[in-house]
Amino acid sequence: MVPPESSDTAFNGENPSGTGRVEVIVGNADLRFTEQTLLVGHYRSAMLTGAEAVIDGLLGGRMSRAMLAGVYPGAPGSHQVFRNPCDREDGAGPVCLPTVVVAGLGDEGELRAADLVHSVRQAILAYAQRLSEAHPDSPLLEFSMAATLAGSGGSGITAASSALAIVQAAHEANSKLRLVEGWPRLRRLTLVELYLERAIEAWHALHMQELADRNMLTLVGKIHAGPGGLRRLPDTSYRGTSYDFISALQFAGPAAKYPGIAYTLDTRRARAEVHAHRAQATLVRELVAKASNEPATNPEIGRTLFNLLIPVEMEPFLGGSSELVMELDRATAGIPWELLDTNADVDAADKRPWSIRSKLVRKLQLNDFRPILRPAGLGDKVLIIGDPKTSSPAYPPLPGAKREALTVAEQLTRSGGIHRNQVTLRADQNDANAILIALLKDPYQIVHVAGHGEPDEHGGVVLSGDGAFLGASEINAMRNIPDLVFLNCCHSAGRDASAVLVPYDRAQFAANIAEALIRIGVRCVVAAGWAVNDNAAERFATEFYVALLNGSRFIEAVGQARAATWTAYPGCNTWAAYQCYGDPDWRWRSARAADTARRLAIPLSEEFSVISSPVSLAMALETIAVQGTLGGKPHEVLLAKLEYLETEFASLWGDIGSIADGFGRGYASVRHADKSIEWYRRAVCAADGSASMRAAGALGNLLQARAGASSAAGEGDAAEASGWTERVAALQQYCPAKS
Repeated sequence: MVPPESSDTAFNGENPSGTGRVEVIVGNADLRFTEQTLLVGHYRSAMLTGAEAVIDGLLGGRMSRAMLAGVYPGAPGSHQVFRNPCDREDGAGPVCLPTVVVAGLGDEGELRAADLVHSVRQAILAYAQRLSEAHPDSPLLEFSMAATLAGSGGSGITAASSALAIVQAAHEANSKLRLVEGWPRLRRLTLVELYLERAIEAWHALHMQELADRNMLTLVGKIHAGPGGLRRLPDTSYRGTSYDFISALQFAGPAAKYPGIAYTLDTRRARAEVHAHRAQATLVRELVAKASNEPATNPEIGRTLFNLLIPVEMEPFLGGSSELVMELDRATAGIPWELLDTNADVDAADKRPWSIRSKLVRKLQLNDFRPILRPAGLGDKVLIIGDPKTSSPAYPPLPGAKREALTVAEQLTRSGGIHRNQVTLRADQNDANAILIALLKDPYQIVHVAGHGEPDEHGGVVLSGDGAFLGASEINAMRNIPDLVFLNCCHSAGRDASAVLVPYDRAQFAANIAEALIRIGVRCVVAAGWAVNDNAAERFATEFYVALLNGSRFIEAVGQARAATWTAYPGCNTWAAYQCYGDPDWRWRSARAADTARRLAIPLSEEFSVISSPVSLAMALETIAVQGTLGGKPHEVLLAKLEYLETEFASLWGDIGSIADGFGRGYASVRHADKSIEWYRRAVCAADGSASMRAAGALGNLLQARAGASSAAGEGDAAEASGWTERVAALQQYCPAKS
């Protein structure tokens, strides 16, 4: 990669073009070895993933601390500059990133190329301003920086479109910088990409752009190889997060009776595949009404809805996901997706319903949504309301709601939970005044309500029989918006069945409580879509909060709660009643959650489920070897991966020389000499001859090292090592000399 320029020599020459043209380098390398200021993008989320997580580690957690404080960029156009005052003198391992510039990208699935250009342009301008302020006496004329392919880890943005947008942003930034006295211009931009196939995609797009408009960019050479670069992913798609993303949005059909659903997939198995699927709206509404009004689970309805709504070609991708975020609009949100299930498979090991297997979490698309920056308090305060007192016989007492509130409070304050003084409990037929006073008294992170619900336009949780409700307006009156609102009311999230797959009428629209809460800035909403079984509802709430206290992410807590409720009460559909909207990576900011927060880990069986050929296995082994050699992952994590791959594939492809070579390199990278020697022996003796000469040399070196460390096998290892060393030397004498 291109080394950084010092503040004294950073491009103080003239720009050859005198325009906004930028020199662009595309590099295939591990970004941990980038020595320039690095620009990255951030989709709005409560967790740093992908490149951001790696960079945060290099910066000593500066980025994650900014996120914890609520000042991390998320909206398009927002940005932040992180300085990293450090000095490496040993020259070993990853370098010290001097500065990281983060550009907000908004919500995944909603980023457009124009938004990406705007965000990156503003971030570049902000960094140029920072440079001008750092050198007021001897201003720089020009500077260089690097960037990842921002946005390409999410839905709808490819590596090529990201590269084009970033260069367009740099060009526009330079056009503005020419007009600002004392601010330097961007001369050279290095796009850093770990995977060669994605770097190639970006390079080709930029090459075509250069031919079309030479005033925008100058592409410097071919792809520059740097340390840690990998050839390609072992699977078929790239995502910067652990969860899969599916968009299911309505589009107009040829007649109102036959509207359609447009599906967009962004999973680790498929990328940006759009499927248009039409369904008879009347039939779907009847099934939705029947499913939501029956207290007992009828698996046939769920399977029928699945077959009606999901295209056949999409089923393998949906059925194989272990974490799924589903983007919905106002029309498709009325479908009880949680009840849908794949067709019965008698041979399947996991027979749980689809939404439980996939830990389904919803994301509501709101085109006019603007987040309100009034974050929850930094403490752990929780407000729990159970069975509010009402004066109308239409809303009789709900002993189950009261019991749920008491159980949740008890669970949260058990040993290892939060202190009792952090919980405000209103579960004894409190009237509207007492509840509203409690609501507005303190900043809460979580508000949990169990009671009657009313789907009136201005309704919510019933507080009296005279039209008093606790709804989005009352939550909005809080000076700090809670991160999580849990509403266990029979009508709170449900939409009228007639509102399913019909056009949205703004004049007559009555927003349900979940949508209204999301609109005012609540991070996560759990709301019951229909009447629930009291015991099952209590179990769901209890398991949900236990998971949050243990440091689980929102999507994990939802999955654990659904699974536990389905297992305990398989005869009722309460486990599917909860529509869970929000940030899948959100964690409760309690002390215990902070202490037990762990790095996201995808099950090995899923991570490597896409390996279908020796080539993809070789790519996986190459990735492990590079990470082990360069320190990308803890050795114990990589060793577990190697052992899993060996168990799964050694008998199938272990006699292929290149595969055995890959295992040898992998085990050597985690310093497991015995296993490495075993596999290198298989590699050099493989009949297909596909192992590299390096394998023989590495085998000789490992044997020699083991001979010196162990007297038991020393003599035999030394003799074998000498033999392999001589063979390699004999072959090398025929190699052409380097020029």
